[in-house]
Parts: sequence; C-alpha cells; structure tokens
Amino acid sequence: MKLLRYLVEGLCWVQLFLCPAAILGFAGYVVYHNFPGNWGIAGGGVLLLTGVGLGIYFAERVRGSGGCSTLMFRIFALKR
Repeated sequence: MKLLRYLVEGLCWVQLFLCPAAILGFAGYVVYHNFPGNWGIAGGGVLLLTGVGLGIYFAERVRGSGGCSTLMFRIFALKR
C-alpha cells in the first residue's frame, strides 16, 4: 500500500510541476520562434528555466504543507 501511495503522490507532484513549467516553456518557445537569434535563445531559456524553478517550488511547497494528492483530490472533488 505504501508503494501505491508514493506512486499517486509522485504523479500528483509531476502534474503540479508541469503546470507552470509547460506554460512558461511554451512561452519560451514562442519567444524563440519569434526571435531566432541569440536574444531569442536567451529569452526562451530564461522563461523555460523560470517555469521549471517555479514548478519545483510550487510542487514542493504543496507537498510539504499537506501532500500533493490531498490538494489534487480536493480540486477533483469540487468539480462534481
């Protein structure tokens, strides 16, 4: 049962991590696509790294306060 709990907690952590990382990663891609020179690479990379950093920070903060799965299941319960 502990393995299943760790698996669910890990999947919820990844989902919380991917929200800001994917949004800012896509914004970084758009910046790179519109400015294909060195400034586009730098701006896109900064946005991507900021998204990864915010994703880790947010997911770890939620995990430490009560668990990622608790937060996700509360959100899923509100959809009903």
